[in-house]
Amino acid sequence: ERYGMEAALRHTRASLAAFIGLRAVRLADVNARFVREYEDFLLRRGVSHNTICYYMRNLKSVWRQAVDDGCVPAGVHPFEHVRSKPRKTVKRALDRLSLRRIHDAEFPANSRLEFARDLFLFSFFSRGMPFVDIIYLKKSSVGNGVISYRRRKTGQWLHVSLTPQLKALIRKYANESEYVFPVLRGTDGRDLHRQYRLALERVNRYLKRIALECGVSVPLTTYVARHSWATLARESGAPVAVISEGLGDTSEKTTQIYLKEFDRRIVDRVNAVVSKL
Repeated sequence: ERYGMEAALRHTRASLAAFIGLRAVRLADVNARFVREYEDFLLRRGVSHNTICYYMRNLKSVWRQAVDDGCVPAGVHPFEHVRSKPRKTVKRALDRLSLRRIHDAEFPANSRLEFARDLFLFSFFSRGMPFVDIIYLKKSSVGNGVISYRRRKTGQWLHVSLTPQLKALIRKYANESEYVFPVLRGTDGRDLHRQYRLALERVNRYLKRIALECGVSVPLTTYVARHSWATLARESGAPVAVISEGLGDTSEKTTQIYLKEFDRRIVDRVNAVVSKL
């Protein structure tokens, strides 16, 4: 998405500015030594491996564009020795008991804690709808017992039947705007993206508090709802292909990332039985 890329480049520019300081740096100065020193700078600052990959990927994208525009000579590869492949993060899912605790928890009415919890539950009940799609979900996408929306990440259309839980949450947050949940205001695309990012940060912050109050040890984020739905669907016996369709993943390989730990536990249990001689 265009605004997401703009934000990524702004973050990278700020990081580079901290590294460069008051020096004057030309594109021609961006060589293998410059890139290596920038990487060392980030490591010294305690930046995580995946965030370094994020900055390097963005810088490399700008460099390639400069090559295409003829601003720097082709054939120079300053990023050749940079390890830009991110490491897989540990995926965590909630069990049914933890989900029930979060569902049944009582928070002050109309509080931000309650709103964060309800957005989390909406994601879970809607087959792991991503947070960005929830925030941008319009009332016009809800009708005839179905939520129909296009995933902003992949462009894929998904259709989710309105369960009683989803109906209750939509009624609870009935508002005058065009959106199901009253978060976004205005029409400027860039400003809407900024509001979405602020909402994501705020909700994740409150989810951490909710986890503490509910005695949930899993680091709670909006993404956990999606992973939890996938894992519980697998536990119910649903094939990976069905789960992939439900999530709107573009391939079963993506879905397998969610289910890897669960599948390993199944194999471990089978092995424990087989090993009893």
